[in-house]
Formats: sequence, structure tokens, C-alpha cells
Amino acid sequence: MRNSLVSIILPVYNGARFLRQSIDSVMSQTYGNFELIIVDDCSTDESPEIIAEYVNKDIRIRTIRHSHNQYLPQALNTGFQAALGDYFTWTSDDNIYKPNAIARFVTMLSSDTEADVVYGNEATIDEAGNAIPGYEMDTPEVIPILSCIGGYFMFKKQVYFDVGGYESEWFLVEDWQFWLKAYNAGYKFVKTEECNYLYRHSTTSLTATKQQLIVAKAIELSLRNLVTNRSKYSDIIVMRAYLKNIRRCQIVNDRDKAHECLDLAQSIRSDAINYLNSELVNWLEGK
Repeated sequence: MRNSLVSIILPVYNGARFLRQSIDSVMSQTYGNFELIIVDDCSTDESPEIIAEYVNKDIRIRTIRHSHNQYLPQALNTGFQAALGDYFTWTSDDNIYKPNAIARFVTMLSSDTEADVVYGNEATIDEAGNAIPGYEMDTPEVIPILSCIGGYFMFKKQVYFDVGGYESEWFLVEDWQFWLKAYNAGYKFVKTEECNYLYRHSTTSLTATKQQLIVAKAIELSLRNLVTNRSKYSDIIVMRAYLKNIRRCQIVNDRDKAHECLDLAQSIRSDAINYLNSELVNWLEGK
């Protein structure tokens, strides 16, 4: 399947500022057998005009426009439900693929018959495109603890349909919820250390403008998942997940919920608090 069709979904909502760079990075791929489906989630800026310009340039590009804003999870579902490829991925309107990004993942998925989801590291850039400090993605076993897959990934199409796509209930953490569903279903995740993707840290992104809401949703998702899928994880992973939620609780200043998470962690290991740094311990104690 080394020449498999790849479906790339690009959801857009008022993303005209960086949209051309994002599309150009797709069109510059060394792997050419792809379709780019741009889902315009009822943009009110210049995005529709930019999209139309590119659709007229290349038959591999098509677009679907929502009649009203339906938010990211549904925009992704709209795109993937119209996709024809064997492999699926999606990118954001402000991020950039390096030229070999898609080719690398097609090689990985076609050569490792057991791999279902592949992902890699990403570099971070600012709004001007300058490199800024980032971090490496963690390995798959920490998926029950945190969302360790950034913007650079690809998966077999059956993963999407088997787990039921993206869920509007989890808007803002829809990506982590999708990965949790796939991980809990037993799909195999494989990470490459290669970095073929540029993630843009923008002051207007959802990550920047809705951090408190994102963290609160992450706590809710994590705790619900730990109740539902506890038997699938080792004790150490569950303990670490509860301890990670204490850090999230600090961000949203929910000390009561943090103590609940600590109690749950200590039910697994009585010395769980010793895994927290002094700053978190002091915060828990109200210091």
C-alpha cells in the first residue's frame, strides 16, 4: 500500500491569516497521492476566497462549507466522512508540514502491518514563523495520562470508523478523546523521533484563548476515562494519571478536586504524594 491514497482534512474557521502557508505545505509534499478536503466551518473572513483559489488550481483539493459554525469536532467528521483515502490525517490552518511529512507516514504504515496510528515530533514556531522552544512527544503508553500526540500523525481509515469519529461533547479536547478511544480499543500506536511538522504558537488559537476551559475539560475526560477503563491500565499508569490531574486542578484552582485525585492516587500507592513536586504539595496544603 505504498501508493495508497491519503486523505488530509483541513478544518478552517476564520483562518485566513495563515491559511495559504498551511495549504502550500500540503501541496509541496513529496508524496503526491493525496486528497485535501478543506472544511470551511462558516468562516466570515477571507478564508472562502482563498479556498476557492486553491480548489481551482488542483483537482486534488475539494471543499465543503458548513451553513453555520459547528465547531472543530463536527468539521473533522464532515471531512473524514467524505474522505476516500486508505490513510487519514488532519492539520490546522496555521500549522505547516515539512515536504517529507506524508511520505514518511505512508512508509511507516505500509511497512509495519501491525501499526494503526503513527505520529512524530513537531517543532514550534511563533506567529512570524521563528523557531521557539518546544518539546518532544511522549511515547504511546502515556496516552491514558495525557494527550501525547501533537499535530503530526496519520492513521488507518478503519480506526476512525471503528471508534466513531470525533465527539462534539469533547470540543477542546476532542483529539485526546479520539486517541483514548483508539488506545482503549487496542489499536497499535507507533512513534517516530523524526520531526516533519511545524506547530504555530498563536495568540489567537484555541489553545491560547481557552486554556482554562481546555484544562477543565481535560480533567473531566481523564476522570471519566479512568472510571470506565481502569482495568485496561497498570496501577502505575492510573496513579500517574491522577497525579497529572492534580497539576491540572492547580491551573484551574480547584483544590477540592485535586484532593479527590490525591486520595485516588494514594489508594493505589500510599506514598503517591511523594511523586509531586514541592510547589504542588504546598498548593494542596494551602500554603
